[in-house]
Amino acid sequence: MDTKKYSLRKGVIEDSFKLARLYRIGSAGLMDAVYGGSEQGLSTNEIIARRIADPQSIFGFNSFSVATVKNNVVGQCCAFSETKLDTNRLYRYLTPDRQNILEIINSINYPGSLYISALTVGKKFRGAGIVRSLLLNAEARARKKI
Repeated sequence: MDTKKYSLRKGVIEDSFKLARLYRIGSAGLMDAVYGGSEQGLSTNEIIARRIADPQSIFGFNSFSVATVKNNVVGQCCAFSETKLDTNRLYRYLTPDRQNILEIINSINYPGSLYISALTVGKKFRGAGIVRSLLLNAEARARKKI
């Protein structure tokens, strides 16, 4: 694939499983520690995909910028203008022993800042400027909201 011909767009619900896979890769094991085994019978990818598919979640598809090459998702950036997380809503995705992660995120809340939850580009597509484009896109979206 020619990686120079990528495009950016906003995430859509149909991207949820692909975004979950990239999100998990980019977390370097954090998502496995946070979500792994938290819902009986579901894989970590499935749990993350359910969270991303939730249109009300601050970590949902609406917060994603997506890079595509020939309509294939090859990169993602989950980012939003810093705000206090609705911990009551997000607790449903976590077992009680893992809920403190939300408190940690809320403790670093700086009004007017941009929170980047995840940024990942597939190995084959690195070096083409996709990460830079995703970051600039996330910053521009956040500035519109501030």
